[in-house]
Amino acid sequence: KGQPELALQHLQRALEQDPKSAEAYNIMGVLLEQDDNLSKAEQHYQKALSLNRDYPQARNNYGVLLFRLKRYKEAIEQFEIAANDLSYDRREVALDYVARIALMLNNKEKAYASFERLLRLSPRAFEPALALAQLAYDDKKYDEAARYYQKFLRNLGKQRQSATSL
Repeated sequence: KGQPELALQHLQRALEQDPKSAEAYNIMGVLLEQDDNLSKAEQHYQKALSLNRDYPQARNNYGVLLFRLKRYKEAIEQFEIAANDLSYDRREVALDYVARIALMLNNKEKAYASFERLLRLSPRAFEPALALAQLAYDDKKYDEAARYYQKFLRNLGKQRQSATSL
C-alpha cells in the first residue's frame, strides 16, 4: 500500500514471533531492496534460503538482486534453480532471466535452449520467438529464423512491432 515503514514494523514483528520464517526474510529482502539497501537485502535473501533452500520465490528475488548488482553468473544460478522448480508459478520469469543472462555471457547454446523452453511453457509468448529468430539468423539458419519470426508475428497478433522486430 506504499507504506514501507508500516511494512517494516509488521515484518519485524513477524520475525520476532517466528525467527525461522523464510517467507518473512524474503519479504524483508524485497522491502530493503526497494529502499536501495542492497547489502541488507542480500543478507535477508540468503537467510531465507538458508532456512528453506527450496523456496523458488526467494531464489528468483535473490537472482534479481544479483542481476542488479551485475553478478550475472551468481544470478543465473538462482534463476535456474527457480525455473526448474515445477511448483513455482513464475517459472517463465526466471527462465527469461536465464536466457537473457546467457546471451549477456555469450552462452548462445544456453540462451537458445532457455528461450525454446520458455516458448514451450508459454506458447503464445512473442518475445522468446523473436529472440530465437535472431539467434537462428545470427547462426545463418535462415529457414529456422523465418519459422521463429512467423511464430513471433502470429503471437504478436495486432500489437505493434518494435524497431528491433521490424
